This record gives sequence, C-alpha cells and structure tokens, in this order.
Amino acid sequence: MDDIQSAALAIERLKNCVYEITLGHKGKLTRIILAFTEDDLHHLAGLHKLVDIEQIRSGKRSRIYESILSGTITGDFLKKSTRYHEIEARIQALVYLEDMLDGDQLYFKYDPRKKAFSRIEADYLVSGKANNTPVYLFLGSRSDDTYYCRSFFPQERVDYAEGLPKYTLLRKVKINQADGTRTVQFDRLTE
Repeated sequence: MDDIQSAALAIERLKNCVYEITLGHKGKLTRIILAFTEDDLHHLAGLHKLVDIEQIRSGKRSRIYESILSGTITGDFLKKSTRYHEIEARIQALVYLEDMLDGDQLYFKYDPRKKAFSRIEADYLVSGKANNTPVYLFLGSRSDDTYYCRSFFPQERVDYAEGLPKYTLLRKVKINQADGTRTVQFDRLTE
C-alpha cells in the first residue's frame, strides 16, 4: 500500500469519528465539534496543487477518493505531476492525522489578516506532531456548526502560530459514531 492510499484510509477511519474539543481563553469557553468527510482528503493531501493531472484537476472529489482507496489512483500516478514534490511530505504526514489528533496539540485562534503571506482562510490553527513531524492543521467551520480540517501540512520555515492568541485545552472527547463509544482523552473541567 502506498502513502496516498494509506492517507485515504486514515480519512476513511476518521469519517466514523467526531472530536468534541473544549477550549478556554480569557475566561470564555469555546467548543469545537470536529467531523470528517471523504472530501477532506483532496485538500488535506494537497491534491488541488496537482493542476497538471487532468483527472485530479477536474475530477469529482468523491470519485478521486474512491479511486485512491481502491488503488486505481496510486502514488506512482500522482508522481507524474511536476508539482508532486510540493505535496509528498503532506501526504506522508496525513497518514498519522488520527494519531496527531489523539495526542497533544496547541490551539490558536487563526486570523488570516495577521498572516498576509498566506491565503489560508480558517478559524483555528492546531499545532501538533504527526509521526514526530511538527504539523499544522487549520480548522474551518461548516454551516451546521461543526468544524472540518481545512488545510494540513508539515511545519517548515514559517511559524503560523506566531502572534496568534493561544487557547487552553480543557477537554477533548473522541466519539466513535459507529458504536457510540466516547473516549475522554483529556479533561481539565472535572478536576
């Protein structure tokens, strides 16, 4: 199994999970409900950058996702792009997204106006590690008051968290929607 298929399988597992995250900042509580869909893979893996592969550039995201899961679209196919080098580290880290979310992270209120060098539109920035690689995960809100993973990539030279308001993690619960299991991963609220 290659990295892109492993990344798709990571998203497939996360589709059954929801994270309830409670954050605190200056006496105010913020609640984030993080959910996943198959559409998340396209942008998180950076497939949108592969504009020189017609099937990826113009194909339906759900069809591309299914083709990656089935092995029809492979890493070798994606490597035909002249821009694959831009997303390779992202795909390799994405395989460990669930481990990153289950581990320790730092949370920041993201303000795109303070990051003029970036075109990322997001509400929150999560800084953590995926397979010992420092990564950034950007969260955006959906119309149903849940959040989704808007962008994801390894931390390189730029510190996206610099100058952003930092939140304190107060509680994190992982819910398996298939069987209803709730796992409290962190809880400072009931201490």
